[in-house]
Amino acid sequence: MTAAPHASSQGASSVNTLHGDDGLSAFMRVRPRLFGIAYRMLGNAAEAEDVVQDVWVRWQIARIAASFATPPRSSRRLRHDWPST
Repeated sequence: MTAAPHASSQGASSVNTLHGDDGLSAFMRVRPRLFGIAYRMLGNAAEAEDVVQDVWVRWQIARIAASFATPPRSSRRLRHDWPST
């Protein structure tokens, strides 16, 4: 699993090249908004950062689970070519 992204002065593009994308660019675009919402709800920057980190972890877990739930295209094609019993 990719390490949770942190805000940095280098920006999201340099993080993408280090860890691969895996949805990171999309997450980094919405990260400030997520932080803002969490901060307004909780009133504490540290807790808001924890929520944002938790969102990243859950997103990665969901992405990985979805990749296991969907067989690769070649598997689907082969399965359809087998005779039915």
